[in-house]
Amino acid sequence: MQSYNGWQMRQIDNRRKEDEAQADVGMVTVLQESQMLKSELVLHEAARTENIPKIRELLGKDVDINSRNNLDRTALHLAAACGKTKVIEYLIKHGAAIGAQDKYGMRPISWAAWFGHLDVLKILVNFGASPIVINKQEFNILHCAAQNGHSLVVEYILDKITEININSVEKKGKTSLHLASEAGFSNVVEILLKAKIDDSLVDKQGRTALHYAADAGRLDVIEKLVLNGNDVNKGDNEFDRPIHLGAFQNHSEVCQLLTKSLADINAQNIKKETPLHIASCQGHIETMQILIENGADINAQNLKLNTPLHCAVSSNKLDATKCLLDAHCDLNLQNAREQTALHIAAEEDCLAVVEILLTNGAEMHFKEKTGKTCLQVAARAGNVNAVDMLIKADRQRALRMLNATCTEDNHRCFYGEECGLLKEDNGEENSLSKIEYEDKLVEILFTLSQRHLKAADWKSLAHYWRFSDEHVKSIEHQYTGNDSYKEHSYRLLLIWLYGIPRSENALKVLFEALCAIGRRTLAERVRKKCSNSTSNQLSRRTSSCRMS
Repeated sequence: MQSYNGWQMRQIDNRRKEDEAQADVGMVTVLQESQMLKSELVLHEAARTENIPKIRELLGKDVDINSRNNLDRTALHLAAACGKTKVIEYLIKHGAAIGAQDKYGMRPISWAAWFGHLDVLKILVNFGASPIVINKQEFNILHCAAQNGHSLVVEYILDKITEININSVEKKGKTSLHLASEAGFSNVVEILLKAKIDDSLVDKQGRTALHYAADAGRLDVIEKLVLNGNDVNKGDNEFDRPIHLGAFQNHSEVCQLLTKSLADINAQNIKKETPLHIASCQGHIETMQILIENGADINAQNLKLNTPLHCAVSSNKLDATKCLLDAHCDLNLQNAREQTALHIAAEEDCLAVVEILLTNGAEMHFKEKTGKTCLQVAARAGNVNAVDMLIKADRQRALRMLNATCTEDNHRCFYGEECGLLKEDNGEENSLSKIEYEDKLVEILFTLSQRHLKAADWKSLAHYWRFSDEHVKSIEHQYTGNDSYKEHSYRLLLIWLYGIPRSENALKVLFEALCAIGRRTLAERVRKKCSNSTSNQLSRRTSSCRMS
């Protein structure tokens, strides 16, 4: 389950479209091989480098002053973009087309505004260039200047060019305030606000300038917009508030600032997702902590009844899961599919998440809508490791219920300090190191499962050791061919071993179990082999000590 795939894809698509728009007007498109004459190429280069003598020479040879490159840009475009005032005056006086458009609808005056060349802009206006032109993205010169943070150009346009509507919008419905806010130019934002731009206007996504400032993490811009009275709880077309966007981008300081500015920390978007849902899905720990500290509902449920914990688990975000558990969220709430977080972790094979949920007491026997427990869900998905982990946990919990004094520390673990492998009749204990003990047990159990146990033996052992029918079916669900029972046997033995209390002798218990299922001869062979192996180990130790 990926609760936020749709939300994330909308954000990615929006970013891609905005990048394409920037490529349209940013003079960043890679130039391909041009069909221009060599003399025309030289003219363009002379305009770019302000080589007026060369321009005069070329025009004297009847080189086309309005020749265009593969992006339909003339020498005047390049001079305007590079701020070459003398070249611009010379070209215009010799017949350069002052209103020529390039491939993206950008005119020389547009490039002057884009790159912040105020002197060039004034010259072009004085020579009769129209100041109200727009490019194919419907950017006017105010948009171009605001987008790139050119405050002097913005001030000049607002003060001297009365034909420009301060609230005009580009193709996506963004005003110059939207553009400056997203880019983080607080000085331009301040100028626009003083000029009484309407800061409540929304673009085609229903977003205000504050949405874009929050999405981009522009703290200084947010402060100015909030101080100007911008609505911090305004939702866009998807009902996403600025705080939703800040949470998605992990702008924890933005979320903190918006919260202090009375943003609704539990606001829900069209899918009833709160900022905490979104931050949890992304694994943004700092933002999650800020939201939780400021009163976010840790058990809020979205349209599919997923809690932030469901979202963190579905994205396999271990740290986010820990953060929510530390905040004491309800880890057993069920979503619309009646799944708990443990169902999702088991189905997605998120082993570290499964472990931490179990450690924190997640209920294992809740059933989802199809009637399956988390163990059955893991088995259905073929997640062998998750299945084994869940069975171990279930057996440990059952053992604790039978023996309240039995704690986790009393259970056998491969990494204990010293473990008793065999106890002789005289009560003396032959001890091996933890590494030797681990290796010996694994070797014994593996050999037993692969060479000696019959197809039905593992189930007999399972019933003898009180594995439930659900445990057996979940192990049996794994199919590896006609010899699947060997793998089933090995898994069963390892799960069983995990639950043996330290106070018990594992091999003695195994001996008794083999006898109980009618395999006494095999039990004797195992005991004999272990006794010989242990004696050899101790003999080698003694010899080593004597030699030293």
